[in-house]
This record gives sequence, C-alpha cells and structure tokens, in this order.
Amino acid sequence: MKNLTFLLIAFVLFFSSASAQENPDKMIVQGVSYLKAKDYKKANEIFRDLSVKMPDSAEVYYNLGVSEFRLGNFDKAVDALQESLKIKPNYPQANLFLGFSLENSERFSAAIEQFDKVLTALPENFDAWLEKGVCQFMLNDHQNAVKSIQQAIKIEPTAAYGHRKLADVYFQRALFPEAAVSYKTADKLEPNVYYVNFRIGSSYYNDKRYQEAAPFFKKASEIEPHNQTAHYMLGNSYLNAELYPQAIAAFEKLAAINPENADAIYGIGVAYLKQNDRESARKQLEPLRAVNYSLYSKLEVEINKPQPKLKLAKRKK
Repeated sequence: MKNLTFLLIAFVLFFSSASAQENPDKMIVQGVSYLKAKDYKKANEIFRDLSVKMPDSAEVYYNLGVSEFRLGNFDKAVDALQESLKIKPNYPQANLFLGFSLENSERFSAAIEQFDKVLTALPENFDAWLEKGVCQFMLNDHQNAVKSIQQAIKIEPTAAYGHRKLADVYFQRALFPEAAVSYKTADKLEPNVYYVNFRIGSSYYNDKRYQEAAPFFKKASEIEPHNQTAHYMLGNSYLNAELYPQAIAAFEKLAAINPENADAIYGIGVAYLKQNDRESARKQLEPLRAVNYSLYSKLEVEINKPQPKLKLAKRKK
C-alpha cells in the first residue's frame, strides 16, 4: 500500500510538471522569471522551444532575443528581434534590444535607426538617447553624440554612466577640462571606479596640470593596487610637477609590483638626476641594462653629461 501511495504521488508530480511544461503561458512566465534571475541559458532554452510552438508570438521572439543578447549571441539576437518586429512592428522594447544587439555587432548606423524608432514612440527613453550617442561617437559624429548624451543626462541626471560617456566624447575630442568635469560628476555619483579616476587624472595630465592629475592617479592605484599603468602615470605626474621624492616613491611601488618594469627603473633614475643625485641615479643603470638596453643607454647619457661650470662673480674694482 505504501508503494502504491508513493507511485501515485510520483505520477501526480510528473503529470503536474509535464502539464506546466506543455502550457505555453506557464512556460512564458517561467522563462521571464529566469531572465529576471539572470539565468539566461535556461530562459533561452524555454523561449527557443516556445518559438517553435508559438511562431506567431512577438513576445516569445522578443524574450528569445533578449536571452540571446544577454548570452552575447548578438547575431542570433538580431534574428529573433527582427522576427518579433515582423509580427508586431510597433514594439519599442524590441527596437531597443535590436539596437543594443546591432551596436554590439558594430553596426552603428543600423543601431541608430532602431534607437530613433524607440524615441519616436518613447521620447524620454534614457537608454535610447544614450546608446544613440554612443553609436554616433563610434561613427566620429562627436557633435551629435554630445547632444544625444546630454539629452539622456537631462532625463536621468543621476545616472553616472551617462556622465561617463559624455566625458569619453570630450576626452576623445581633446576637450580635457570639459572631460574632467564630467568624469568628476560621474565619480560623485558612483565613487571608487578605477576607470573614472584614471580618466580624471589623464584629463588633467593631458592638459599639463600634473599636480592636479596626481591625486586621481593615486586613487586609481589604490582602487587597483596591482595596476602598473596607474602607478606609472602617478610617477610621471609627480616627475612633471617637479615633486621628485614623491615620483621616486611612486616608481618604487611600480618596481615592487614588477621588478622588470623598465619605465619604473628609468623613472627612478631620472628623478634622482633631477635632484642632482648622480650616484643614486647611477645605481639604476645595472638593473635597467638587464631589462631594457635602450633606456639604459638613454639614462647613462644623461648621467654622464658634464655638469655646467659655475661662473664666479666678477670682483668690483
């Protein structure tokens, strides 16, 4: 009797599970729940199965496209989303993800067309304005890229990503003061991001404001302590700002991370030379020669340059 009861329970559970799988509406709900849980593979399996069972459902193809996009299958996402739009042409969400997919496939002009369709239906859509600007930026249409991204920022002024993208456009156009302002806004909204702090430092550095650049490269090096580029740029900033002891300390940290980093050893040597400490600079020659003969030769020439003779003041007669 116990075995019979167990078999009946097992049959009921199996039947319920099978029924749920065969019920398209329940499968859609399950697929969407997987998307929300970021289990894109399971969502993809469900919506791919549903696309066969429900070939006339724009929603099924839309969700299939979203899952393909999330899995990084951008060409498959394009196919699914285009199918969704054939069934339901007025579908801004499908246009949006089709735009994302085309953008990630580097088909920027086609992506802009989709974002424009979204904006026709939803003029205040932040993502469409922002990604349209990014695509315009990639097509070197920097003037319109600024306008689109600024429009996105008006819609969502607290979105750090929007300010960061605007700063990227300014930086690319060599508008370094404007870039620094936008990156700093992004940093206030979302602090402690390596990329943002490094780019603020780079904006000041490229504008030859070396002392102002240093704190941001320092912050970047603290966020990613093993990032050699941040330490190198910090050392260079101090060197150009004529803060030689700080430059030596920064380059020494870099050399501690990577003892074979020729730029670090060379930087230490140059910083000592700037302080007229030739002996300490000379100590860098041997380790530098072992890793980079070109920089070794360059530093050796600098060290061996004759010192300018001091002119004695003439006596007054």
